[in-house]
Amino acid sequence: MTAQLIRTILVGLAVAGFTACTASETGEPRVAKSPGDEALAPALDQPPLKVEPFLERPCDVLTPEQAAEWTVNNPERLPAEREYTGPACDFEPDDFNRVSFGIAVQTNGGLERLYKRRDTLELFEPTEIAGYPGSFYDTADRRAFGQCALTLGATEDETLNVIVSVRDRESPEYADPCPVAARIMQQMIETIGARS
Repeated sequence: MTAQLIRTILVGLAVAGFTACTASETGEPRVAKSPGDEALAPALDQPPLKVEPFLERPCDVLTPEQAAEWTVNNPERLPAEREYTGPACDFEPDDFNRVSFGIAVQTNGGLERLYKRRDTLELFEPTEIAGYPGSFYDTADRRAFGQCALTLGATEDETLNVIVSVRDRESPEYADPCPVAARIMQQMIETIGARS
């Protein structure tokens, strides 16, 4: 997956995500809630992950050592005008046949935002990573093509997002890419937790 394709997927997911939003007084979108709305997403039973330090440095959600495991030496932050769901970073591997992935920190709506639009998604499979609730999801199920997206509830209002693309069609991970997204998310949790 090229950086452009990761950006395209982020755009598509962002567009789908904003359909249940309204604008705040500052112009920032927010999830529309009705009185008496019941939560759909699982409760966050773990200590909230402190994502604020990573809003300015989203590429730091993986340490250089962690990124090197994926043969990524130069992660690239997306320009502000391309950060559709929040601060984002592309991790393009030096070895083209390795996994390409993008991450984003979303600061509006939390996991509830994703759960509210689950019926519009072709892929929606709840999961848990290190005790934190999340879901594999996509507007179209691209797992057979080596692609998978994962969102994790970091706090009640913030999520961590990763989108992976396994390029090597001979790799067993090509037909089952979601565990790759889960491994990267596990690393992100370790990094954020260690710096909290």
